[in-house]
Amino acid sequence: MKMLKPQMQLFRDAARAAGRAIPTEYPAIKEVFVARTREDAERQARPYIERKYRTYASWGQDRFLPEEERFDQPWERFAPGRFIVGDPETVIREIERYERELGLNHIIGRLQWPGLPQADTLRCISLMGEQVIPYFRKRAR
Repeated sequence: MKMLKPQMQLFRDAARAAGRAIPTEYPAIKEVFVARTREDAERQARPYIERKYRTYASWGQDRFLPEEERFDQPWERFAPGRFIVGDPETVIREIERYERELGLNHIIGRLQWPGLPQADTLRCISLMGEQVIPYFRKRAR
């Protein structure tokens, strides 16, 4: 999220400077994983997200990022503000944070990564449908 704030402001400023309307739709694609507990979500998703981003790093996709944003950081420094992983309450809180701090109004959740067992993905989808999505539907009324 740290890098997105100035980028969002730069985008809005550039649109204004060019005389363009500021869009009302702000989506973002995020790695999202929900489980019954934050610990379970992290335990299930972390190895696969880390592997994915280590692969990206090996391709050089992070070479122009600031050192503190590089993909080879320890999870505890790398994950916060970058991924939405946790129990339903944590996932809801993080989605609301993106909404509040960046003005995002759509999260496109990437819920599965290479190697993640299909059963874990299906449990995640179920929890999203049972607890996360209904919260936002109710809130929208």
